[in-house]
Amino acid sequence: MNEVSAQAKREEPRWGLREVVVALLQAVGLFILVSVIAILTISLGFGSGRRADLVASFSATAVFDLGLVVLSARVAARYAQLPMPLLGFRRPDGRSVGYALLGLALVYAILGAYLGVVSATGLNALKPQSTVPSDAFQGPVTVLAAVLILGLAPLCEETFFRGFLFAGLRRSFGVAGAAISSGMLFAVLHFDKGSLIPFTLIGVLLALLYHRTGNLWTNVAVHFLFNLTSFVLAVAGLVLVHG
Repeated sequence: MNEVSAQAKREEPRWGLREVVVALLQAVGLFILVSVIAILTISLGFGSGRRADLVASFSATAVFDLGLVVLSARVAARYAQLPMPLLGFRRPDGRSVGYALLGLALVYAILGAYLGVVSATGLNALKPQSTVPSDAFQGPVTVLAAVLILGLAPLCEETFFRGFLFAGLRRSFGVAGAAISSGMLFAVLHFDKGSLIPFTLIGVLLALLYHRTGNLWTNVAVHFLFNLTSFVLAVAGLVLVHG
C-alpha cells in the first residue's frame, strides 16, 4: 500500500450515514433560510437597482457556502480535536500538482464529451447553463463574484461534498456508491438541468480523486482552476462584446 493510501486509511472519518442525513437536512434548512432573507431583502427594496440585488444574492450564497463548512466541521469535531485534517486538509505531497493537473484535464474531458454528445443529438436544452448572471461580471460587483466563485465555492463545496459527504457515505455504500451519490448531490446544488449529468460525473471524478490522494487540497485546486477559467472567459467575453 502506498504512503498516500495508508495515510488516508489511518485517518478514516468515523461519521456515517446518520450524520450525513442530518447534515443534509440542516443544509436544506439553511438554504431555505438564506433564500427567504435574500428574497425579502430584494423585494422590500433594501438598496436599489440591479447591483443591490446581486449583492443580496451573492451574500446569501456566501453565507450558505460557509454554513456547509460549519456543518462539516461540527461533525468532524466530535471525532478529532482538530477537525479540518479529518476532512482532508492535510499537507500536500510532491504528487499533488500532478494529480491536480490530471484532475483538471479529466474534468474538461468529461465536459467536452458531454457537450459533444448533446450537440450531436440536438438536445440543446440539456447544455449546461451558468447560474451566475452575466451582469455579475461587470462593475464593482465583479469583486464579490470573484470572492464567491474563486474562493468560497472551491473551498466550501469540496469540504462538504468530498471531505464530509463522500467520506461519510463511503462507510455505508462503498467507494463507488458514495462517489455517485455525493456526485449527484453536488450536481443538484447547481440548480441547472443541463448540469445534472456532467456535474454528477465531475463530482464522481473529484470523489475518486480525493479517495486516491487522501488530500482535499488537490480537489480544491482542481475546482479553483476550473472556476478560474470560467470566470476569466466570462469577463473576457463581456469585454469583447462591450468594448
